[in-house]
Amino acid sequence: METQLHLLLYSFVARRTSSLSRSRISNQQFSAPNAVPGKAHMTPGIKKMLFGSMGVSIIVGILAIVDVATGFPFGGQTVLDIMFVLSAGLVGYMGFDTYKELT
Repeated sequence: METQLHLLLYSFVARRTSSLSRSRISNQQFSAPNAVPGKAHMTPGIKKMLFGSMGVSIIVGILAIVDVATGFPFGGQTVLDIMFVLSAGLVGYMGFDTYKELT
């Protein structure tokens, strides 16, 4: 019984891996026409997501700084404002670094 189970499992795995290798699509179909070989490129969707996250982080950072000065948007909680400014700076830096890397 155990041998039959091993053979059944082996045949399933062998069938699955052979069908996966046949169904692979070459990367050339997904690359941009002017892409440099071996270098990542930025698609329009990635660009929108990247600029959107950087824009939201700028807005959150500005709101946190305004909250420190006036106490309005987040209720004047200093620890929360510091965390917002740090996280907005981190997200902004990561977005800028990713933009530099992909362009």
